[in-house]
Amino acid sequence: MKNKFLSRMSIQKRFALVLLFGVLVPVIVFCSWLLHSWKLQLVDQQKTTLSEQLNQISADVSQVSELCALSAQAFQSNRRLQGHLENLAAGNRADTAELYEFYQNDITSLQNIVSVNSFLYRIRVYSVCPQIDEIYPVLFGSDRMADIGWDQPIPTDSCWWIDYSDTMFGASVSHRMALLQPMKGMNGQTNAMLEVSADMPRLFPLLFDGRSAALLTRQGRAVGAQPLLDQTELLQQGFGEPLAIRQLTVEGSPVLLGTVYLEQLDAVYAQRMDLSVIYRRVAWVQLVATVSMVLLGTVFAWAVRCLVNGMLRQLDYVVQGVRQFSQGNLDVEIPVEGQDEIGRFSMQINELLAGIRQLIHQNVEKEVLVKNTQIRALQNQINAHFLYNVLEAIKMMAEIDEEYDIADAVTSLGKLLRYTMKWNRRTVALQEELEHINNYIALVNLRYDGQIRLNKQVPEALLVQEIPKLSLQPIVENAVVHGGSHEEDREIRITVSQTGDVVRIAIRNEGRAMSREALEHLRRSIQGLEETRSTGGNGIGLKNVQDRICMTFGQEYGITVDSRDGAGTTVTVAVPFGRIGQGEGT
Repeated sequence: MKNKFLSRMSIQKRFALVLLFGVLVPVIVFCSWLLHSWKLQLVDQQKTTLSEQLNQISADVSQVSELCALSAQAFQSNRRLQGHLENLAAGNRADTAELYEFYQNDITSLQNIVSVNSFLYRIRVYSVCPQIDEIYPVLFGSDRMADIGWDQPIPTDSCWWIDYSDTMFGASVSHRMALLQPMKGMNGQTNAMLEVSADMPRLFPLLFDGRSAALLTRQGRAVGAQPLLDQTELLQQGFGEPLAIRQLTVEGSPVLLGTVYLEQLDAVYAQRMDLSVIYRRVAWVQLVATVSMVLLGTVFAWAVRCLVNGMLRQLDYVVQGVRQFSQGNLDVEIPVEGQDEIGRFSMQINELLAGIRQLIHQNVEKEVLVKNTQIRALQNQINAHFLYNVLEAIKMMAEIDEEYDIADAVTSLGKLLRYTMKWNRRTVALQEELEHINNYIALVNLRYDGQIRLNKQVPEALLVQEIPKLSLQPIVENAVVHGGSHEEDREIRITVSQTGDVVRIAIRNEGRAMSREALEHLRRSIQGLEETRSTGGNGIGLKNVQDRICMTFGQEYGITVDSRDGAGTTVTVAVPFGRIGQGEGT
């Protein structure tokens, strides 16, 4: 199939295919691979950058959590602070001098821990007693815990309080995070809650821009961009992964989503990096490369076409000349340019076409001579005028003697002879041919003892169908002569039908069927493969009918014969559908 397809292609198209599959396709594949590799390289660079940022976040969180833990330990280990909290829990209050001394010697030194650490925001101690003598900015009563949004009991163990707002003293400072620890006395009872807070925007610069980062704790507390928080399943997977980077689509845009598990906070931090700019950049370069390759391919195709046209112009003259000759232009002459191999080939083709023209002319003359001879032989059989006038005289004599059967027989004979001998038309209406067959059968029934009945099934619309003259009567004559005994009554059925653009006239003899050998011989005779024999007194025969149908309508029309045991013989004539005047006729 592939070789057959290529063999039908012109040389120009073959050159174009070589250019396409040998040059352009490899270039396109290479450029596509190169652009894909470049895109992967840019994405890998973004992955590296995102990985470094996540590692830096993890390191900063580790440092801040360690700093908060050390600061909390410093407060927990201060004995004066622990003692003061125990007294407050027992209901004992210090006087003003003791509070001042406590502030000067202990609170100030504890507050310096915050001052020297830029990551820390506040360190506060909330006594279990709601109303105490507060020492700003470290010691407060438990009722102040509402200012940081803490509405739960004092925790029994260390925990992190994520993303809260500090509204103490009327101010509102958002996005704080704090390490909360219970402070227990010597008796094991909780005397206060320690808050060591840090500034989250400084620790997580992208967390609060609404698009780039998110933080999810194991307890379900979520902070940051909602599109990232919608990736709940991916974020929850991050609790078991130290660091992971995935490429996915968020809000219809390609992004890199990196997650890192912050063990100190027992939370997953997620950060995304938009790849749309990279994709647009690569797409733009790809578009420019595609347009360039298309333009380059167009230039190459034009150059190849010009080159091939220059090389094969003479061969194209030969192809066009032979095509015109095959389409019926017998006077075509191929122009010859140059004396190269193709030029000499063109001259040989011209000589070949001249020989074919001569043979066609000779065959046409021979065919016309043969057909004219056949027609003249039919026309010259009997002097039509003399014979018809004699029959008219006999008819009048029979009518005078009241021999009406003889008169009718003479009338039928006269019509039959007149129809047979008038050849001013080569085609007639189906109705005229059927009337001629009626006259023929009427005369046959006078000759034999058995009666032959005609059973005609012809749609009225097909009575004007055009057929060659005397194309059905020889077939009916064969059925009369060879279809059975002349001593018995028989029936000949004529059925006319139309299928699409083809009209089929089936003439069926209900008598005995033909043997296989006789049927095969008849078929081969009709096709001209064996010597034909005349089948009736008029000398036309089935072969002559076949030839006339093919000459009138074309080789796709003609006669077919079918015979079945016990069912007689059927001869079918196929002609194109058409009314008188549409085909070759008058």
